[in-house]
Amino acid sequence: MNKNIPRLLSTMDEEIDAYRKMQVILSDEKDAATLSDRERLLMVGRKKQAAVERLAGIEAQRRQIVDTIRRKVGVDDHPVTIRRLCPHLDANSASLLKARAKTLKALMETVQKANHANAQLINHYLGLIHGALKMLNETVYGRFVYHRPGSLPRTHGYAGGCGNVFCGDI
Repeated sequence: MNKNIPRLLSTMDEEIDAYRKMQVILSDEKDAATLSDRERLLMVGRKKQAAVERLAGIEAQRRQIVDTIRRKVGVDDHPVTIRRLCPHLDANSASLLKARAKTLKALMETVQKANHANAQLINHYLGLIHGALKMLNETVYGRFVYHRPGSLPRTHGYAGGCGNVFCGDI
């Protein structure tokens, strides 16, 4: 067994753990957004940023180890995937790598879906807030147009001159 395989497996386990923690953070983010808890949402945002930075560091470390293994076993393909690397490894190492890769891929997809759902939820709430502010601004700062008396034609009834509920002379 290549001595870098246990390092790679350990790094993949660390990455799997980080993605599981990200799932918890995304669940907290969804709850904070749903409850419109600004302080909690900001706190979760900081946790999420730290988790993303940690994941980026682990990913860089994993790619470096994979590149080292690739060079040692003589695989020239770039980028290297587990599928391309496994035929050049012993059966035990290959099966362990495939299992970790399958778990990691499933977690990544779950996290991506949750992150996308949270982004849509937050964008929906922002749209509602934007609409409410726009309506409030129109109410408070609307452009009132005052016409000189007698400059508009006389209308009867409701707006637009339709209906017979009111007449012009009461």
